[in-house]
Amino acid sequence: MRIDKNNSSKIINSISEFVFVFDTNGSILEVNNAVVEFLGYKKSELLGKLITIAHPPEYEDSIKNLLPKIVSGECDVCPYPLLKKKGDYIPVKAKVNQGEINNKKVLIKICRDLSELAISNEKFYRVFENNQALLVISEIDTGICINANKEFLKTLGYKNHEVLGYSAMELNIYDDHKRINEFVEKIKSNQLVENEYLTIKTKEGKPIHCLCSMTPIKIKSYNFLLTSAINISPLKETEQKLKRSLIQQTLLADISQNFLSTSNLSKKINHTLNLIGNHIDVSRVYIFEDSNDGKETNNTYEWCSTDISPQIDILQNVPYEIIPSWKKILNKEGKIFSTNIKKLPNDIVAILEPQEIKSILVFPLLVQNCFFGFIGFDECKKEKHWQNAEVELLRTIAGIISNSFERQLYQKMLQESEIRQKLAIENTEVGLWDWNIKTGDVFFNDNWCKMIGYNRDEIEPNVSSWEKLVHPIDMPIVMKDLNNHLEGKSDCYENTHRLLTKSGNWKWIIDKGKVIEYDINKKPLRAIGTHIDIDKITKYQNQLEDYAHIVSHDLKSPLRSINALISWIKEDNQGNLNESTLTNINLIDDVLVQMENLISSTLEHSKIDYKLSKKNDVDLNILLNDIKKVIFIPENITLKIQDKLPVLHCEKTRISQIFQNIIDNAIKYNNKEKGEIVINFKETISHYQFSVKDNGKGINQKYHDKIFEIFQTLETSKNSSGIGLSIVKKQVKYFEGKIWVESTENIGSTFYFTIKK
Repeated sequence: MRIDKNNSSKIINSISEFVFVFDTNGSILEVNNAVVEFLGYKKSELLGKLITIAHPPEYEDSIKNLLPKIVSGECDVCPYPLLKKKGDYIPVKAKVNQGEINNKKVLIKICRDLSELAISNEKFYRVFENNQALLVISEIDTGICINANKEFLKTLGYKNHEVLGYSAMELNIYDDHKRINEFVEKIKSNQLVENEYLTIKTKEGKPIHCLCSMTPIKIKSYNFLLTSAINISPLKETEQKLKRSLIQQTLLADISQNFLSTSNLSKKINHTLNLIGNHIDVSRVYIFEDSNDGKETNNTYEWCSTDISPQIDILQNVPYEIIPSWKKILNKEGKIFSTNIKKLPNDIVAILEPQEIKSILVFPLLVQNCFFGFIGFDECKKEKHWQNAEVELLRTIAGIISNSFERQLYQKMLQESEIRQKLAIENTEVGLWDWNIKTGDVFFNDNWCKMIGYNRDEIEPNVSSWEKLVHPIDMPIVMKDLNNHLEGKSDCYENTHRLLTKSGNWKWIIDKGKVIEYDINKKPLRAIGTHIDIDKITKYQNQLEDYAHIVSHDLKSPLRSINALISWIKEDNQGNLNESTLTNINLIDDVLVQMENLISSTLEHSKIDYKLSKKNDVDLNILLNDIKKVIFIPENITLKIQDKLPVLHCEKTRISQIFQNIIDNAIKYNNKEKGEIVINFKETISHYQFSVKDNGKGINQKYHDKIFEIFQTLETSKNSSGIGLSIVKKQVKYFEGKIWVESTENIGSTFYFTIKK
């Protein structure tokens, strides 16, 4: 292109696009009016300056490197944005032509303003810029980016100037550029590209999973490509986590199922180590058990992958004194964990290196909260980088195996425990169960098993055995009542249901129990309870009171024997027992009293649901005077009874129990110098309402609902069984009435109950 110098200004000013004329050294010789008007420069600020002055400073080196190629004709495109004097960037499409002015070689750069083309519509700009999808507009032929929205730049980690003027190929954004080219060809042939799965890369090379769509758009007379991508990486990560979690949960379920019982424990442990080793892809999985004195440890179980040498025969009777750091770290940190064993203490490295171990993870095994041994996972072929999920999985498995060892020990203790002999009550018709809630193990005494026709060795001692015997129709309400108690919603567990006998028949039983031991987090650990054969009780209901007396006698006999033994010890060693020993003996004595009260009250409570006697007319005036004679009333307490109480047609034993228990309760908790108990009565249309008012110590608000539940006692009660008021509640319920209390601490309580006419 030859231009006369006199006409050069006229020619370039006729061009509406930005025009720069510069020499082969890059010095600006001329610019047109568009540069001055739209970029905001004065000519004097540009002429004689290097062409880089019109571009952002970060492109200076790139432009200088590109200039020789333009001069030689090797390149005729300059893709870098222009810079307004105020600092704004303008994306452009620049074409550089060779030319001459007065026989002097020059370069003529004509820049088309792409920002005006791409963002010519304000509404489009707002939608484009603030869209949550990753959006980019590029030339359909070259792939050069002319605009990218905030989400695109933020997600991929780029600045605006790092993207504009460059193609996706140059930025290496797409993981598969060949596939992108195929999409572009589809667009050119009017085919749709929608929701195609792609992996794009951030500036740092991190993969981003996307659903990508491409749409051709026309701005004025120019064709462009709008590419949108929805980031589905969080969904992908969630999907992968769910898959990993499912695999791990399946593994845990298999392992937990494997340890439902402790029979053939060695076989089950070996199977579990095999499952773990293959799942987490390690070289060796093993268990060590400590000696009784805790000074040595022994490799008792081991699984090895292919080409890994077993160590179990070598690692026997290993003294902890040669590796003092081992148990110290396990007790303090809860694990030994190292990708590179050389970072561990020297005494541990000295043990591990001969085994060619590179990475290790070890968890302690605790039995009854004491150090029992440990389970370890070795990697010998490479340094293993453990995932957090893997570590937590193995920690959980270590807990399951610890529980299995504890259950095995617990079963042995159950068989040997003296308390088992005292509680077994084999001379009665009551079946006893003792449930380790943590492990699932259950001790069933002989009567429990005989009740449904089995010998004890025919029923595996775990909760699953019991679940299989409960009638399917009864099971939902059984589990509801049981879970209510385990969750603290009821003070005891009680349910009447059917059990399958060995002969195939169903037998009705009453099942009652209570949690007697909790962990530090108030979660139940142990519960004991009884089964009573209702079929037999129903058959002999007329002899129920005699039966209860016999059972009570048989239950209390061993307790009384122990009580007598304690008395002999005190007499034979009078004056020789130190204060600590005497305190412990007295404590045992108190416990025996509590057990005797508990047994008596429990048997009384268990009789309530059955017919006790025939109904007769009961004059409450006479009944209460009789009660007043048999109840011990301290001298400081006065009992007042309203005159003209009604005559009820009912079972005398039931109504007597109600009044006697409430009056007993009022006396028990009244320590005033002048105590007073007043019994009143009023009649409604459908019920009789009675009240027993005292001026005793009162009841804390938090107990107002709880005191009517079985085994619930007040904080200040020492020897109460916690059953008396629950008996009252059941008897009132039998009479289709209600019972409640109104009480203020240190002022007194009033118990109200109603009886349906």
